[in-house]
Amino acid sequence: MNFPADRAVYSRMRFRRWIPLALAIAALGCNEGLPTSPSTPSVLEPGVAVTLNGAQGSQRTYRLTVPEGVGKLRLLMGGFGGDADLVVRYGAAPTSTEYDCVSQSEFAVEECIFEAPSPGIWFVVVVGYTAFTNAELSAEFFEQVGEREVSSGVALTGLSGSSGGFEMFRINVPNDADSLVVTLDATGDPDLYLEFELYPLLNSYRCASFTETGSERCVIRRPDAGDWIIRVDAYLDFSAGSLTATVYPAAAP
Repeated sequence: MNFPADRAVYSRMRFRRWIPLALAIAALGCNEGLPTSPSTPSVLEPGVAVTLNGAQGSQRTYRLTVPEGVGKLRLLMGGFGGDADLVVRYGAAPTSTEYDCVSQSEFAVEECIFEAPSPGIWFVVVVGYTAFTNAELSAEFFEQVGEREVSSGVALTGLSGSSGGFEMFRINVPNDADSLVVTLDATGDPDLYLEFELYPLLNSYRCASFTETGSERCVIRRPDAGDWIIRVDAYLDFSAGSLTATVYPAAAP
């Protein structure tokens, strides 16, 4: 699945960060949060998308079985009209105060990514912030654990990916850097996302670049010191990818 269909909309997006689910519930005129004893959840199979429609305030619960040894777990919902939110918790159904991820953007994409998820049962709840239609919900497992380290100015070559996949990279930025410039060139159509100390998500990032040319570029002025996470996302299949992240020091006084 590729979301949204009109990729140009991203350049106009402004995102609200994750906020406690209780605020979303309050906005719906309800103060009880998610039910503590929900009806029997439906089964969510990895790699099999389900299509959902719902009214404002509606809740649909799914359960996903995660085996041992998964590097990353991604829950993705998108492609819909209206506004639905995604809430995830390990081991029990989420409530307004107990959850592992809440994804609440104002646009038609919601995403949660978990590093080395605990094996067992994960609960996924779709909440209708407003009425919504044709939401596609999917769960995917990825092998990568952690991130590949990138050295400033040194290209990583030979990157490739299949549509819908992603890979994470990490570069450490020292104090007083003037800028961080990340470039990606490939045959096909990969996208580029950056975030500071967190995984970039399709609805939460510091910088994103998604042309249809196979060449992407992000520039962060006066970047925070610490680890920056780079996400290479396969919007469509790509090959012969080259990723370079360069930290430019501040000019001497």
